Amino acid sequence: MRTFFRAKYFDAIDNVNFQVKVHATQRFVVIDVMDEESHVSETIYWEHEGIKRDAFPNTSPIVRLYFGASYLEVPSMFLNEVKSKFRFAPYLSSSNAFLANNKSFLGIGLVLVILAMLVVLFTYLTENFLVNLIPPQTEVKIGEMLRQQIVQQEHLKIDTARTKAVNAFYTQIHLKSDYKVTIWVVKSDELNAFALPGGNIFVYSALLDKIKSPEQLVALLGHETGHIQLRHSLRSVMKNVSTYALISVIFGDLNGASAAVLSQLSKLNELSYSRENESDADKFAFEIMVQNHLNPKGMLELFNILKTKDQTEAIPGILLTHPKLEERMLWVNAAIAKKEFSVEINPRLSRSFPRLSPVH
Repeated sequence: MRTFFRAKYFDAIDNVNFQVKVHATQRFVVIDVMDEESHVSETIYWEHEGIKRDAFPNTSPIVRLYFGASYLEVPSMFLNEVKSKFRFAPYLSSSNAFLANNKSFLGIGLVLVILAMLVVLFTYLTENFLVNLIPPQTEVKIGEMLRQQIVQQEHLKIDTARTKAVNAFYTQIHLKSDYKVTIWVVKSDELNAFALPGGNIFVYSALLDKIKSPEQLVALLGHETGHIQLRHSLRSVMKNVSTYALISVIFGDLNGASAAVLSQLSKLNELSYSRENESDADKFAFEIMVQNHLNPKGMLELFNILKTKDQTEAIPGILLTHPKLEERMLWVNAAIAKKEFSVEINPRLSRSFPRLSPVH
């Protein structure tokens, strides 16, 4: 006999919440999405092995389960149902959840304790050293927490259709990244774009409207991907968080770390990248354009778009400032003059680009 539980399902791509019913089988957590007449409109299957869980205390009445970028909030009693079907599911207990989500910390526990003491006792440790303590998988989780919080607190409205179109366009770009990048198109009149730690890029619709060629868009997305790949976004965030947050990250306490980071959310508009960071991200974008046989003059065209308003108004950015566009344009011109490259029409990008136009 199946036992159903009421739960809340969050779809990250479409940025919507659903009231659902869930039950467990030997292989899956089965999610039934209900319509207004309480009929099943869609059924979603999550394999047990792919589910992660927040390490909340066992006494918590609500448990959050993650599968990719989506999550469920279910009654804790649901875990008993899972155990009766598949007792080896890695997320069944808070301790197992911690083990499943933080395996990389357990093998070097003693070293991390020493490092945590160093963070407390020696505040002069360099920013790069502190950033290097954070493994990429933890950075991704912090970035996802920031993404959810920013969308809620800043009341960002996601354009679902253009978000899917831009992500489809991005998949046609040949590049190497250690992170799975997801792009979100925000409905806004601001000329803005920014990258969060671990793989999320936000592009505002007003800026997307002004971009008129695949080359310009690749220049923008390549630059933001550079900030992610080179961990500039993580460095920007960590500058403004407390030692407590750093220690929390080291020990895998993402709830504590995210609380400390999110408490500084009001200050994120004060964060900026260094001139060196901007230069490195430009170089990253330039190489992507050369590797894809795109004309790097698209970077110059993008910079001219960003100059259409006063600098401080054009890029207010939550995590992003772009100082001295003129200097960066000089560097691109010099790179074009020095670098040997070939320019070819990319039919995949050319086909995908028109789909980014707004739907009226």
